[in-house]
Amino acid sequence: MTQSSSTNRNPVHHFVLVTEGCDLLDNANLEALYEAGCTDASIGHRTVEFDREAPTRWEAIQQAIRDVSTVTGLRVVDVRDSMDAVPTEPPAPAFT
Repeated sequence: MTQSSSTNRNPVHHFVLVTEGCDLLDNANLEALYEAGCTDASIGHRTVEFDREAPTRWEAIQQAIRDVSTVTGLRVVDVRDSMDAVPTEPPAPAFT
């Protein structure tokens, strides 16, 4: 989803990054995300929900992935349009 902003600014793009690895709500990880520039996000245990200003949605997502990936032990595994689209439980491991 994209919202228009003032004429001198880029549009704001809404999306959610789903992560795996470490708990984002750990104080050290919260601080690392803030320092990386994720001040435009709401953070959950394994999600980072952005309202990011950028020329295009693709650029907003790329910037956000780059910022989130600075946290050691964290990996972005999916991008969703909203929190409604994020499963409440991580998927069960596949047995082969």
